[in-house]
Amino acid sequence: LTRSRLLENQAGNNGGGVFLGERPGQARVNESLLRANRATANGGGLYGSGDASLALSGSTLVDNQAIAGGGLYSTGDNTVTESIFEDNEADNGGGIVVAGNASLALNDTIVRNNRAVNGYGGGLLVSDQASATVTGVLSIDANGLATTGTTRFESNTAGQDGGAIASHG
Repeated sequence: LTRSRLLENQAGNNGGGVFLGERPGQARVNESLLRANRATANGGGLYGSGDASLALSGSTLVDNQAIAGGGLYSTGDNTVTESIFEDNEADNGGGIVVAGNASLALNDTIVRNNRAVNGYGGGLLVSDQASATVTGVLSIDANGLATTGTTRFESNTAGQDGGAIASHG
């Protein structure tokens, strides 16, 4: 998906906006908006499973809802760069959940005002055997001016543990 808008969609199970199944390969979501999508299970905005890997760049996931992973729920490999997760809601992992054997590289991204209403990880929940790496980005423009980007967790809340980030088996 490039420069796409997925608005107010619903799924009876996983992936209110996008569902990536067990199929091997990489999905790319670039410069897209996923807003007000709902899933009755996991991944209100986006759900990635198993061998599917996700590269999310320059995208906004806002006001999505699910039981787990309001914005994103994944059990695959994920790279998220220069994106925004805002106002998403779930029982666990308001913004993002990585579970199973998933990996997450979160680069120069804003995770803000997400809610884990009853559980863990308002912004990010890392569960099971999953792993997450959170980094900033250093860029140098044509004039030699260096700027450092950051990944920020702001104003996220959890009903139990880890307002910003929780690691829970």
